[in-house]
Parts: sequence; C-alpha cells; structure tokens
Amino acid sequence: MSWKSLVSAGLLCVLASPALADPTYLISGGIKNQSGTPVRVWNFAAGPDLALDPAGSSLEIEVGLQAIGGNIISVATAPNEAAAAAPAPMRVEYNDQPGERIFGWEPLVDVGSGNMKPKGVNIQGSQAAVYIAANLFATAGNRDLFTITTDASVTALNVGGAYTAAHAYLAPNGTLQATGLGRIAQTTVASSANYDIVTGALTPNLNANGQAPGAPWFLGDMNGNGTVTSADLTLFQTAQFAVDPGVYSAYKNARPNLNVLRGDINGSGTITSADFTRFQNLIFSANGQPQGAGSGLGSGSVPEPTSIMLTGLVLGFVSMIRRRVR
Repeated sequence: MSWKSLVSAGLLCVLASPALADPTYLISGGIKNQSGTPVRVWNFAAGPDLALDPAGSSLEIEVGLQAIGGNIISVATAPNEAAAAAPAPMRVEYNDQPGERIFGWEPLVDVGSGNMKPKGVNIQGSQAAVYIAANLFATAGNRDLFTITTDASVTALNVGGAYTAAHAYLAPNGTLQATGLGRIAQTTVASSANYDIVTGALTPNLNANGQAPGAPWFLGDMNGNGTVTSADLTLFQTAQFAVDPGVYSAYKNARPNLNVLRGDINGSGTITSADFTRFQNLIFSANGQPQGAGSGLGSGSVPEPTSIMLTGLVLGFVSMIRRRVR
C-alpha cells in the first residue's frame, strides 16, 4: 500500500487506546512582511516520531486555522522536492487528503464511492481548514510544511480542529471549538495512527517588525532555532548567492528540514539583496537596536549592490555585532 493510501486510511480511523508516542509540530511566525501590502506570515512545521517507524514515515495534517482581527489570505505548502534535487529519503511530496469538517462550511468532494469529504486547503474569510499529506524524510525533527499569510491587522492565529481528547468528532458549530484538537496521522510499521494533539494560539504584538517578544520567529530564521541572529547570516548568504536564481540546493543540503523561503523577507518569491536589508533590520531589532534609515519593512525597492559593496555591508555588520557583545 502506498504512503498516500496509508495516511488517508489513518486519518479516517480512530485510536482505540492512548498513543505511547506522538508526532511533533511547531507554529511560528508573526513577522510583518511588506511587499506592497502589509501582511503577516506564519509557519506550520511538523515531524514524525521515528520510534513508530525508524525507516521513515509520512504525515497527514488536518487542522483548522482562525485569524483574530483580520482574514486569512492564503495557505501555501513548502515547495515540493523533485527526486533529482535530493536523495530519496529527503524527498517531500504534498498531496491533498480527505478529512472531516472542522467549521462546517468546508466544501465536500467525492473521495470515492460517494464518500463526501473536504480535502486540500479551504479558506473562507478569517477561517481556513487544511487537509494535506507529506511524505517526510527519515530524519528526526520538525520540517516546514506550510505557511499561512494573513492580514497585517491579525492579532492572533488560533489553531485546532474538531476532535476531543478522547478522539471523538465534535459536531461543527461555525467556530473553532476550544475543546477541539487538530489531527496528525502518521504511518507506522504496522499501519497508521491518529494523534489529536494540534491546538494553541500565536499572539504577536505589533512592534517594529510585527514580532512578539519571546515568540518563535520564522522569516529570517535561516537555521530554524526560533530566533534571528548573526548566526543566520551564513545560511542567508548561501541561499542568496545560489548559482541559479530560485535554485537553492546548497541551502537545502545544509538545512533539509527548512523552507528556503524563510529568507524571502520581502515576499517577492526569490531571495535577493533587497531581502538582505530587511534581514539586517530583523537582527538589529532582535538585539534591541533601533532600525536605521530605510527600514527593511518599507515597500520601496532596494537597489541591487555589487558583490564588493555587499561584502562591505556584511563585514561592517558582523563587526558591529562583535563590538556590541564585547
């Protein structure tokens, strides 16, 4: 049976006994991203528990998202990885999967033999229901799976689902229920299993970078440790100076768990010197330093510097950080 069939079967089953181990997940973000229009970007990462299948596992995510103070604009999965881009154990492929209604408005499609279920990504105003599967590589740790873009006015992103702690389905009432948990299904050596564990809220404030103090960062956090510091600089440059525009194999080899678009701070779709200015401002803000003139959060374009000028910027910036920490 294929991983897609296993995960699909796992989502529709209900556990009869408590799980001894669980997949993991992490929601981060809240950075204000300005590329013509201010928005907020959030990231959902998850990973399998390899104790359930040491050879590697696939996951299916079934979660409801509710934005407070604005609407959800889009939900986008991290780029699929072609087989040629990395060894097979590192390949990630996404697939829409069926689930259960969370809010009640999700459109239904025939998933076989008249079985009507919602699937894929569904968005209505401030709510989104996400039903996707991912073929994950056999390495421990969370992997970036999808990003959520919301209006800049959003002050919190609630995450949950339609399942109780006892794995019972709750009748939808049009809102994300406080007792409802999102679901992660994982393939195991034997078959597959459901874990109703996804719940919580991310509540950033509206500081200079749109980031809540102490909350995990996403944009600019190139090493995935939840903060933006000078330690991210080398990986940012690895992505920025890719040999071919939009081909980031060197970064993916260094950080296979992470979505390279962490470095796309201005939301243009690629990583350029315009993102470097914004990246620099994020580090200044994270270290409690005021941003200089020409904030990286502005909507204006930044001229493309020569490699010599960029090197000077980098060296000067690193020197400034070193002087500050002495």
